[in-house]
Amino acid sequence: MQQTKIDIGGATAPAYIYDNDKETYIISIPYINFSLELSQALPREDAEDEIIAHLFHMMDEDECAEIAGTLMDAADKQ
Repeated sequence: MQQTKIDIGGATAPAYIYDNDKETYIISIPYINFSLELSQALPREDAEDEIIAHLFHMMDEDECAEIAGTLMDAADKQ
């Protein structure tokens, strides 16, 4: 499991990325009660769009895009 820090509205929060048998990522951000299962077969841009779509109801698009980029950077390091 990969842990990274993300910025949410000026607060630093931990985010967790679990590599589920090289098929999916399970992404969790407990600070905002968020989790998502994401296929590893998705191209990076599509994966970021998927994260943005799921976060969009909680925050603005720019913040969603920043978080999605940070999460995918951490996932790429696994």
